[in-house]
Amino acid sequence: MDKKLKVNKEILFYAFRYALGRMSYAPSTIMDNIKANINDLSTGDIQAYIREVAECENYGMEMDKTSWLGFKAYLENELKIRQ
Repeated sequence: MDKKLKVNKEILFYAFRYALGRMSYAPSTIMDNIKANINDLSTGDIQAYIREVAECENYGMEMDKTSWLGFKAYLENELKIRQ
């Protein structure tokens, strides 16, 4: 990942919503970028990501579902750390 780029947190969330349910490399790329920027996201932002994953009705393929649920667990753990 190129650390020289600055991405607005709203753009990151839009990309996340686009990637959720896609059967491509987009989900992995977006999850990696959110993780790389986790310290710049608010608790509310993280809760929004968790809610979107939890409410998703189509994750893509089974392996995509596994990835998204693992990402959700990562975010939930981040919230626990912040407490």
